[in-house]
Amino acid sequence: MSLSLTPHVTLPPSCGLCEDLILEGDSANLFLGSDKPHAAPALTRLFNYPSPVLSSYKVNGLRLCYGRSCKLCAASPECAAVHHHCFIVYVKQCRLALQDALDSIRTIVLYRHPWAKFPLLDLRSSSRAYNFLADIAEESDLARLRSLPNEILHIIRLLSPDAWLWRTQKVFALAHQPRQISKIQALPLQNIAKWRVERLQQWPGSVPQNSKRQAFVIEPAANLRGIEAQIKNGLLRLHLSPSQKNLTVRDTPNPPQLSDCYFAKMLRQKQQYLQVVNLANIQGLTFFYLDRSIYGVYAHTCIRDYAIFIRKRFPFIRQEYFFWIYIPISSYDEIITVGFRLYKKEGGCSVMIRTKHSGDTIIGPQSCGRFVDLCYTQPSALLVRHSLTPPYNHWPVDLGVYTSRRVNDHEPRPFSRIPSPPVKVYNTTYFSSAPTCGILKAYVFEDNTTGFCRGILFEYEGYIRRAVGQCRLGVDRSKEYKMPSFIYICSFTTILDLQRFNKLEIRFGSQPGLPQGDNENWEGWRLGPGSIHFWFSKYDDIMRICC
Repeated sequence: MSLSLTPHVTLPPSCGLCEDLILEGDSANLFLGSDKPHAAPALTRLFNYPSPVLSSYKVNGLRLCYGRSCKLCAASPECAAVHHHCFIVYVKQCRLALQDALDSIRTIVLYRHPWAKFPLLDLRSSSRAYNFLADIAEESDLARLRSLPNEILHIIRLLSPDAWLWRTQKVFALAHQPRQISKIQALPLQNIAKWRVERLQQWPGSVPQNSKRQAFVIEPAANLRGIEAQIKNGLLRLHLSPSQKNLTVRDTPNPPQLSDCYFAKMLRQKQQYLQVVNLANIQGLTFFYLDRSIYGVYAHTCIRDYAIFIRKRFPFIRQEYFFWIYIPISSYDEIITVGFRLYKKEGGCSVMIRTKHSGDTIIGPQSCGRFVDLCYTQPSALLVRHSLTPPYNHWPVDLGVYTSRRVNDHEPRPFSRIPSPPVKVYNTTYFSSAPTCGILKAYVFEDNTTGFCRGILFEYEGYIRRAVGQCRLGVDRSKEYKMPSFIYICSFTTILDLQRFNKLEIRFGSQPGLPQGDNENWEGWRLGPGSIHFWFSKYDDIMRICC
């Protein structure tokens, strides 16, 4: 059989049991879905997750595909992946006969999807229970964990989210849940009065709140005709007809109607996931950029709410290429304008935010061409619309806002242009800036391998915070400088794989005097009224102090 005719399956990025990422080289199995409701569980042989650069890796006659625009994957069977370690733990702990255990796993991993081939949503568990940790710790020579209080265990878990211990704990909890093996039942959705299904008298009033633990589908009853609810082993999911592929999934039970929202551009895909960010209840926003476009937005609801949790949404092959651009929002500040700058020739989008106390913030790709600004005052929520067209999470998001004020009621003061860099830069260079006056603290985020500067987070008087570069909270190490009066910059040029890299080392000080060391290329500036401009890309980092 030729390669082009080999049946495809799109490799899921996460394990259907523990919900953690499956990395290259991890041992795994695939469970395949079937159009026949009572088909026996289809389980592939054990295999190691292949490298994304391999395009012809096969398991049980199926080609494992990472392709971005693969048409054969659209006709592929439904599948879900599990770590082989998780698979073994579940089978041992569930106390079911082997065939029933396989049926139970297949139902769990497939019914995590609201309907067939819907992507696995990155929903956090609301439970912090460690009921089975004692048993796991005893078996793995970690018995001392049994004596720790849950608060300490939770801190350890935040610092080591990918450790196998927590993965095993999740699977233990799943395996010990009371579960009765039953045949699948199919009922018209309109006949079901309650199964976490609510029949609403009217569209719910818009309340700018969202959930990281639940997802919602809210549709007029007329749009639900022909949809069945499949119930098996106490779990429920929807069965959509081939023509019924336009349901919108939201992260809020009180979403604004799309007709009341303003988007920077329109997605053409039918299936969408709408993320609603309450702008009055956030500590910051992290935008994930790739090739000048935004592929994800993470809303920080507290200081220790890290954007690293969003990583499961992106294919593993692309995770290292994303630029994390962080906009801190003080709880003492208020967002009064949100804008999007769309570049006509180069493409891409910059994000503009104006707050009551910290002023204007502009982040995004560097561009000298023509652009269009779309600005909205008094925004209640930032809207992030994700395309669910296969392959999932490979498409830029569509940004918008929900505001009670009509767009034409008040024309906001225009945002300034992004300044031109002092030297020629790459097309995929990004920009951010911050004021240099009134700095109380500066946190320099450094690459964990090279020590070069990735970004700087500033704290000012009045609890204001600003950031430049990539401030990857919870990922990169940072150095804290209190009451800095001077900034020192040293530029390094390195050659790697015949490619020239220009990177920076940044330090702050309270007294004049250049840092001592082997490099004599340090330059220093006294901090005062002005701003710091930072251009950064994969190859070049450029910083200009305008005081």
